[in-house]
Amino acid sequence: MEKMYLKKTYGSIESSPGMQQAVKEGMKTKINPLLIAIPMFCDASASTLLLIAYINIPASIAQMLGGLVVFVVAIFSIIFLKRRFFRHHWTGLILIFAGICLVATAALTENGGAESEGNAVLGVVMMIGSNLIQGCQYIVEEKLLGSYYLSPMKTVGWEGIWGTCLFVILLPIFQYIPCQSEICSDGYIEDSKGALNMIEQSAPLVIFILLTVIFIAGMNGLGMAVTKYASSANRVTLQQTKIILIWGFFLIYQGGGHENFKYLQLIGFVIMLIGVIIYNEIIVIPFC
Repeated sequence: MEKMYLKKTYGSIESSPGMQQAVKEGMKTKINPLLIAIPMFCDASASTLLLIAYINIPASIAQMLGGLVVFVVAIFSIIFLKRRFFRHHWTGLILIFAGICLVATAALTENGGAESEGNAVLGVVMMIGSNLIQGCQYIVEEKLLGSYYLSPMKTVGWEGIWGTCLFVILLPIFQYIPCQSEICSDGYIEDSKGALNMIEQSAPLVIFILLTVIFIAGMNGLGMAVTKYASSANRVTLQQTKIILIWGFFLIYQGGGHENFKYLQLIGFVIMLIGVIIYNEIIVIPFC
């Protein structure tokens, strides 16, 4: 579709302004789609470890540990992308993490940390592993977008294609692998038949799945655009603010998962926002 539009508008893809600018900047104009499978594998692995972590440790603790991804991406950016971070960057990152800790502490105080009776050590290890792999994913994506003439949505699309191919292979295999852990369904790693039965019997579940697909696609596309035109570190700091939207929704929503207003969480969110603003240079503070 993109190629057809460029050919119709400019006569050839090579004549398009974007392609000419990419050539001037020394970017490669052709990419092997298999390279985009690398961040997909990272995403799938990180998501799997994240879900295991949430089963084994309280969500508030997982939230705090998840905030460490901002430092993982920053350190990886310095090591692999040779980026320089200044005082206002580190100040912003510290404030973001401090805000997340306050928010999580408020939740932990309310429920006493008894959200899960699973293996806490396993949960913490899975969460740290998820952060490291997710950091690799963001760095690889930034490297690809900076080295090749790629549109953000095309990159997301290819990741989706490779992800679909991966799970078309893995899901049938997982149906027959025994698993006695509480994270497994009906004694096996995967129970797709049971999942499909649940979907068939619940119209709201179908709606939520469709909305999830739409919103995740949009979030990934916009996140990829931030990575391309800013950096992966900018992306990961901005992504932390989605917690505020989730909190706001569950303050209003009266069903399961309803949140009670807590001043400590509000203070945490304000500190987090200040950190995001400072890091992304929306406001420049002289002494930072």
